Amino acid sequence: MAVFILSVNCISAQNLTRWVNPFIGTGAVQSSLSGNNYPGATVPFGMVQLSPDTREAPDWAQASGYDYNDSIIYGFSHTRLSGTGASDFIDILLFPTMSDKRKSSFTHQNEQARPGYYQVLLTDEKIQAELTASVHVGVHRYIYSDGGQLKLWLDLDHSANKESWNRRIIQSQIRVVSPTVVEGYRVITGWAKLRKNIFSHLEFSQPILSSQLHDGNRRYENTPVINGTELCGLFCFDKKWNNELICKVALSPVSIENARLNMAAEVPGWNFEHIASAAEASWEKELKKVIIQGTGLQKKIFYTALYHTMVQPNTMSDVNGEYMAADYTTRKVVDNEVHYSTFSLWDTFRAAHPLYTLLHTDRIPDFIKSMMRQYDYYGYLPVWQLWGQDNYCMIGNHSIPVIVDAVLKGVAGVDAEKAYEAVHSSSIVSHPNFPF
Repeated sequence: MAVFILSVNCISAQNLTRWVNPFIGTGAVQSSLSGNNYPGATVPFGMVQLSPDTREAPDWAQASGYDYNDSIIYGFSHTRLSGTGASDFIDILLFPTMSDKRKSSFTHQNEQARPGYYQVLLTDEKIQAELTASVHVGVHRYIYSDGGQLKLWLDLDHSANKESWNRRIIQSQIRVVSPTVVEGYRVITGWAKLRKNIFSHLEFSQPILSSQLHDGNRRYENTPVINGTELCGLFCFDKKWNNELICKVALSPVSIENARLNMAAEVPGWNFEHIASAAEASWEKELKKVIIQGTGLQKKIFYTALYHTMVQPNTMSDVNGEYMAADYTTRKVVDNEVHYSTFSLWDTFRAAHPLYTLLHTDRIPDFIKSMMRQYDYYGYLPVWQLWGQDNYCMIGNHSIPVIVDAVLKGVAGVDAEKAYEAVHSSSIVSHPNFPF
């Protein structure tokens, strides 16, 4: 039953993505704990994690928004955590309809997923939904039933449970820029305090015929812009073109302008298959760093676990290098650097980060510098950081062993002297925001 590692950084293996089952860890089996994973589309260490939400307000037991035991989909949102015990993110939800429906039943018989791709049939109105992604962009393709009206909900109020962590929308906006472009943002607080901001730039493959923008119970017909705290929009498209609608959604933590840049750089075209193939290829490149010998079941277990180690941390800098710093200022990394966040450090310092030093040595300097930047701005290293903000979850400071490990292994690009200063200071000084 043993599994043997044959080689590292081998370039000869092909089609390792076939061994990844993204549904593993997405639902409790026989009253056990769920893995709180999700089956949707992402790329290695990407900002976007585009996946279905099977709860109207996901909470601790559905931390990633999806539970395999559910039978209802409320839409597809673009950010989420993976494998955590608490829920957050769940930003920018889309849901296709031919009426005004806000949810649909589905079955696993009409659902599939592989690295970088997800597909499901929304049973109620027979709409096929397909998802893929690049680092900063989520791409949706919806095939509507013949003769139906093409409609799409955009929901900026949907989030993880607002009863947890005093979560609430502080401000949001939807703006219809043109018949094929909608933009918006929202400021939300929750487990990650005051995530300011989540900017989005949406492009549609077909023109909008009409729209309804809602702020709670207030509805506005064909209004170009709306501001509020309970925003959603229903967009109707011209069905004479065809029954297919593609929607591209670019995210940025910095600005609308940067969201536009992210889309222009990563997904300028509309070839869904090409985008999905590129996403799968990015996973193949990473998975083939480790080749194992074993049974099909052993390979499925191993490569799915390896896949899950690369879902997070997440890229937090835009294609131009700008990022929202921990002190809410816009800053910029130097050329070819990447700023990361979503460091679930008390979960990952034991095994995941030592694995990264072996398989992703080129990313380690950026991981360490991303942690060190919080020290620069706040005077202490991250405890549990997401979307650039620290939630101070769990005791201790587990970025310290991660940084020490990289220094002792001699990873190039890590400033050992500065690392010692940050580790020493964070070890002996308690920050006033620590809950312990």
